[in-house]
Amino acid sequence: MVQGLDSQSQEVETPLLTRAIEYLLINNPDHPVAQKYKELLIRYENDFDKMIDSLPKKQEIVLPELKPMKAESLYNTFKVNFPLVNKKEFDETANNGEAETLVYTLIAYFLKRRSFFNSPLLNKISVPSFDKGIAIIGEPGIGKTAILRTFYEIFKYGSENPLIVKDIEGTGQLLRRYDLRFKYNSVDEVVKHFEAANRHSKDTDRDYHLSLFYKRYELGFNAFDDLLSEDMAKNYGSVDIMKKVLSERYVKSSPTILTLNYYGETIKTTLDEYKARYGDRMYDRFFEMFNVIELQGVTLRR
Repeated sequence: MVQGLDSQSQEVETPLLTRAIEYLLINNPDHPVAQKYKELLIRYENDFDKMIDSLPKKQEIVLPELKPMKAESLYNTFKVNFPLVNKKEFDETANNGEAETLVYTLIAYFLKRRSFFNSPLLNKISVPSFDKGIAIIGEPGIGKTAILRTFYEIFKYGSENPLIVKDIEGTGQLLRRYDLRFKYNSVDEVVKHFEAANRHSKDTDRDYHLSLFYKRYELGFNAFDDLLSEDMAKNYGSVDIMKKVLSERYVKSSPTILTLNYYGETIKTTLDEYKARYGDRMYDRFFEMFNVIELQGVTLRR
């Protein structure tokens, strides 16, 4: 408020002429002045409508018919973005081309192409099916995490930005139209998130944050990196939270991608560790939940 002015002096008064016209419109609408005012008002409204109609119309964007994506297009997008995500170039020849084969196998899975079932990386210990998720198993340092994270970042970026890929006829399509998004988490992040949710002292706050936790990790298409490496969660004792998460994802039929390092030197010894950690029931469900991709390569870390 400006000093020296009282509240009454700040009120905006209605001009005398305007009040007179309002009086005529209410009490003597047939008066010539009132009639003239109404004519001018109608003319103004008509002119305003014409002006609005003359403005350029926003053109409707007509998207091309959505046809299946060309696998090579997504592969090229992957190669371009791999260095941006991982700060190093993608080596297609790594481990005798196994890295390239893994990328194409995942592309075939994401795009639901029959070529997925012919991948040399599929271990038939589990009957392959698009109704299952994927468990990628192999030595540490062979690129499992880097490849999976690159797909995650591409799909996430493409869902929020106009990233173009080609369909089978060579037509440019927005990647978001294919809706390939999935959530990505390291298992250590899951444990820390669960512990943080339980630190709230008030029951209502703790219940609220736990509900968000379970919604985040038990529903939707989700990837969990480095399974079996996680610590037990601390919650007035120890809780194997990934066992609970995987169990609920089975019940809810939520599609899941896992990466696991070898425990021992074979698939069998790795799944024996899975069984020892999560129990007989989860071991039995593993084969119903996952296609198994086995990588034979050696570490690329030097």
